[in-house]
Amino acid sequence: MKQRVFNSVKDAFYKYNGMSGDNEAEWEEMAQAKNNYYKTWKKENQVAAAWTLG
Repeated sequence: MKQRVFNSVKDAFYKYNGMSGDNEAEWEEMAQAKNNYYKTWKKENQVAAAWTLG
């Protein structure tokens, strides 16, 4: 997940010249990936993982 977030941020940086993109599909896809990732953690650690990736 760390590598996926890194690649996503890097790609958006190049694609939008360092600014935040406004492509809602990209945001939704990343949010879905993070939500699926949280489900792999124990319940007591999910909040910490969400805070860190946020």
